[in-house]
Amino acid sequence: MHTLRFISRIAKKAGFLLVFLLTLSSCFSNTVWNLKPDDFLARLQRGDVAFLRTIDYKSVRLDEVMRLGPNAPYYLSYVYTDLGMPELARAMLRMEWRRGSGFWQEEAGKLLVTDYIRDGEYQKAEEAARQIFAVYPGRDVYRGLLVALYWQHKDGEVLTALRKIASFRNPDGTPIEDRELALFQAVASARLDAAGWHQLFTKLFTTQPASDLQVRAMEFLTQDPTRESGFSAQELSLFGAKRDIALGKFADALTAMKPLVDAKDPLLLTASNLGDLGRAYVGAGTPLAGARFFTGLIAGLRAGTGSESQLYTAYESLGRLYHDAGYYGDAIDAYTRALGATTDAARQDRMIWYILSSELAQSPAGTVPLLRAYAKEWHDPSFFDDVLGELCTALVEGHRWKTLAEAYTALDGYADKAILSRYAFVVGSAIHSGLLRPSDATETESALFSHVIQLDANLYYVFLASARLDRVPSFLTGAPSLIPAGAPRGTENTDRENLIMGFLSYGLYREAYGMARDNLRQMGPATLDLLAKRLTSEGHLIQALRLLEAALDTAGFLPTAEDLSLLYPQPYLSIVRQIAQENQLKLPVFYALVREESYFDPKIVSAAGAVGLSQLMPATAQDISHRMRLKDPDLTKPAENLAIGGHYLAQLLERFDGNTGQALFAYNAGYMRVERWMAEYRDLPSPLFLEALPFQETQDYGRKILVSAVAYGYLYYGLRPVDIIKEILPGF
Repeated sequence: MHTLRFISRIAKKAGFLLVFLLTLSSCFSNTVWNLKPDDFLARLQRGDVAFLRTIDYKSVRLDEVMRLGPNAPYYLSYVYTDLGMPELARAMLRMEWRRGSGFWQEEAGKLLVTDYIRDGEYQKAEEAARQIFAVYPGRDVYRGLLVALYWQHKDGEVLTALRKIASFRNPDGTPIEDRELALFQAVASARLDAAGWHQLFTKLFTTQPASDLQVRAMEFLTQDPTRESGFSAQELSLFGAKRDIALGKFADALTAMKPLVDAKDPLLLTASNLGDLGRAYVGAGTPLAGARFFTGLIAGLRAGTGSESQLYTAYESLGRLYHDAGYYGDAIDAYTRALGATTDAARQDRMIWYILSSELAQSPAGTVPLLRAYAKEWHDPSFFDDVLGELCTALVEGHRWKTLAEAYTALDGYADKAILSRYAFVVGSAIHSGLLRPSDATETESALFSHVIQLDANLYYVFLASARLDRVPSFLTGAPSLIPAGAPRGTENTDRENLIMGFLSYGLYREAYGMARDNLRQMGPATLDLLAKRLTSEGHLIQALRLLEAALDTAGFLPTAEDLSLLYPQPYLSIVRQIAQENQLKLPVFYALVREESYFDPKIVSAAGAVGLSQLMPATAQDISHRMRLKDPDLTKPAENLAIGGHYLAQLLERFDGNTGQALFAYNAGYMRVERWMAEYRDLPSPLFLEALPFQETQDYGRKILVSAVAYGYLYYGLRPVDIIKEILPGF
């Protein structure tokens, strides 16, 4: 009996122990390294990742991360990379490859191959690439396999892989340009001592422009002196010269090429080498010597059997040499002949651009007849935006109003919409100001401003043209939904979009933003909208603003009314309002300045060294803070930076008699420059004064400030656009 009772008590205790152990096991089975999944992710989202350094990874199971959700290892690989823990990052990629599926698995595989190659682990890269290619047979992975084989000196397999990779094509069926493959083929063939390997190197140096490939090729050839013995002295001179051009040693390159130049050696006469020779003459500062050579060469090519490509390149090089020497008429003649020597659309556009640029350098007014001749012939209108912008500035600066009207007429229907908006607005403004007679233009003032609004390609000109016609720009009222202009709405996210949004759950905001920017045209409007909102809510305002503005510029998205508050937010409102009041600044203008200077990032530092929200140069800030009796201000602190920036803007306003536009220009370009510009363009009305400024950066700065100020004034303070425009452009 006693024995039975004892056994019964033991059984009960064992049962309790079993229940306890099962309960304990259940608790830990739902954790990731003793953290609940939600707590784990919350810490990552807060940027609290230091705990990952304290874990003893030898005593835990790495695969517990699968409890965080699908594809967790893929995202954690980025986290560990940021932490400087590459072995764990790689372990996560391997886990994603083994246990993941679909798009994330493929992307992890690509990253794994890239990771192995970067670290020189070529055998592992080969093994991984073969496994991945068997499941996802894409070119990226196969190229990784090729690189791994190349660095392992598996040269027979390299040559086989080169034949295979050539079968991949662009979506339109055209071959994929990959110049490095020629180096792989030449080196692999040489290491095998295959027949014709010398010719492959000669082809590499004679058919491709000077680049790092020639530097690497020469390093290979000079590693073993016997390799050079199979080349002629002329070939070795050319090889060395191409390497020197790639390294920027132009005088050395010309010295090496001199025997070839004197003999007009056929090795030198490929299109690629002629282009590099012209580049060397320019780089060495001897353009006229180069022009003499090319003039004689062209005579020989025309008398003989010069190919279209040779003649084109020779004429282009001659034109660039004359342009560099300041012989613009001769440059135009050479470019015109180059234009006639090619049927390639990209080359034709490049020659037209050079012709316009050369004529602009000697006679802005003389450029307009060329527009009439060539605008109908070019293929990519946006390619000419910069030279047409410079022309507009030069004509405004020279008060050539009738010529501007003629340029607008020549460009209408052929120029990019954004640049055409500028010409239409400038011509309309010249009529409005009495600088141009209406009879000298082909359209009325009202029609020109209406055309700007219809083009809807540049917010600055749309805002100003709308104000002239007493309209509220549609941009400020917001679209009913965020949709790309002219594109159908999507209903489901793509794998790429879902992958990008997944970064947010792991606190990888920078990665989400970067991949979204890289794939902007493939992003749906709803995803972009949500991503911008999440970035904003998590404190990554600068990325949200850059993303939305890139979408507006690149993808043609139309923001909703709600999205306008994302584009023009009001962080630091109490500080900004107080400083604006203390310095008698218009609040929308001051907000616009801070937005455009820093996108509200208090710690941002520009390449020039400007710091913080209002982008103050340390020397300027020191001077202003001394006047304000501030001791050792910290420019990364919002309140201190904004106080100094507001005081500086108020000081500039006082210097320029309350002219907000002039003060803003001076904030960007400096007081003395604006004083000089005012003396030069004093007779121009304020909208045209901006168009005459010789600094493109300051022109763009003024436009961006005005657009932002109008948006802030309209969205938050009930101000009419025209009132803000008149504040920044007095006399508008």
